Amino acid sequence: MSPSAKVLAKRREYTERELVYRGVTDPVWWLEEGCGWPLWEKQREIARALVTHDRVAVPAAFGVGKTWVASRLALWWLYTHYPAIVVTTAPTGRQVRDLLWAEVRQGHATSKLALGGECLTTDLRLEPKWFATGFATKEDNIEKFTGYHSPNMLLIFDQACGIHKQIWTAGEGLLTSANCRWLALTNTTDENSEMANICIPDRRSDYGEWEVIKIKAHDSPNVLAGENLFPGILAYDYVEKKRKVWRMGEPLWDIYIEANFVESGSMTVLHPGMVKEILGEVPTAPVIEPDYKNIVLSCDIGDEGVDPSVCAMAMGNRLGFIKRVLGNDTMRVVTFIEECWEDTIRLTGCKPISIYVDKIGVGAGVVSRLGEKGYPVIGVNVGMKAMDDTQYINRRIEMAWSLRHLAEARSLSWVPMYFTEPEIMEMLREDMSIRYEPLPSQRIKLEDKAKFRRRMKRSSDYWDVMMLGFADASLIPVITAFDPIEESRRKTLIETLNDIDPRESEASLKIVQKLFGMGYIRDSDFGEEHLL
Repeated sequence: MSPSAKVLAKRREYTERELVYRGVTDPVWWLEEGCGWPLWEKQREIARALVTHDRVAVPAAFGVGKTWVASRLALWWLYTHYPAIVVTTAPTGRQVRDLLWAEVRQGHATSKLALGGECLTTDLRLEPKWFATGFATKEDNIEKFTGYHSPNMLLIFDQACGIHKQIWTAGEGLLTSANCRWLALTNTTDENSEMANICIPDRRSDYGEWEVIKIKAHDSPNVLAGENLFPGILAYDYVEKKRKVWRMGEPLWDIYIEANFVESGSMTVLHPGMVKEILGEVPTAPVIEPDYKNIVLSCDIGDEGVDPSVCAMAMGNRLGFIKRVLGNDTMRVVTFIEECWEDTIRLTGCKPISIYVDKIGVGAGVVSRLGEKGYPVIGVNVGMKAMDDTQYINRRIEMAWSLRHLAEARSLSWVPMYFTEPEIMEMLREDMSIRYEPLPSQRIKLEDKAKFRRRMKRSSDYWDVMMLGFADASLIPVITAFDPIEESRRKTLIETLNDIDPRESEASLKIVQKLFGMGYIRDSDFGEEHLL
């Protein structure tokens, strides 16, 4: 009896011929009848394709069981071929260890067939030339891929969109014998990846011909049946729930539901129609009246010598003005903000209720100095954890998305009430092309400043200052430490808020509610008419 048959032979009804010959050519039978793992139709299609095609690519929606079926196929290949090597990789060690190989370990432990060998964290060895292994590989360290050769080789790329082209080239070098297979699976989050070149029909890949099997969210057996038949994959009502969050035809819907690759240029926080309305460039643009009881100053401080520090005055959901000064010297920026404060009082007759300053980096010094001088300044850290961390990677994208919601409701106008340099408005228009990026975790992140700088040759200062001034006030991460400087700043803020009735302004009400919730202000700070 061959080594693979010896490992598998547990049930008397399975003959050596079935285990060896049928198992090699019928992975669906081996997985379902032999090991007791039920598959659904798309998983069966992938398994069969790996018999008839050398290379199989699976672009898929989220939560459809692609990593699960890859782990079972790794076991199928290893235990039905002798000698055999299975090599798996993914962009990060966590993805290898905690995703694909977690499923390998679970499958090895629960199979109805007695699968021999000891399954370690990312390694399963039966004999020196008969094993499976997994590791993450960076483009500058491709040596891990060298030296693996077998007459029966299976290479698995999980989360393939994140795998660098040099690793694809190294993987090609492993597949030199007659019986080799390559299985690549991914979510469709990066249209500039090699996986996209393989899956998009009018593109060319440098790595041969592939059988492409797309799995949409609609293909899930749970969605098709209207009930949860398969635990562990997306629920029957998942698509309908996401329909309320993402509109059909929008990039996030196409990626997460339709499993399509989407051009990165279309993934802008504000689409072109929104931009035109917000800037008042179309006759149908809504007229947003200024809210003089809810004036806020926001300041984004330049990162480098060539970047300006920018200050915007928001009057509710209407822009008052934008001003800028070159440089990020602390005292220079403090003086600049003080000038904007005085300009606001002169133009509107009202004091701002808050000054929001990006406190990351040099902004911390500006926040401290303004606080010492008695201004109602709040330092903001947009890198903080999102309040809704199921959808957003951090507070920065969450705040940006709140602007999108205002734009969708046609409740935002960035037509300045007061003089603003035309060049500044042109810069703002360019910044409104800022993009977002979908992540494998089904969350989104805002295009980082380094990427924006490479694309636009400057920083996104004008977008950042508008995001600080116009984002949903409940998302602003306030400071809660009660040191002497902070206490002075807190008292100044209380004096300002006592001058208005927050119930007269929805935005002001949100600010007060947020500050109460954080413990930053207390009932005893206000008169009876202000208690909420």
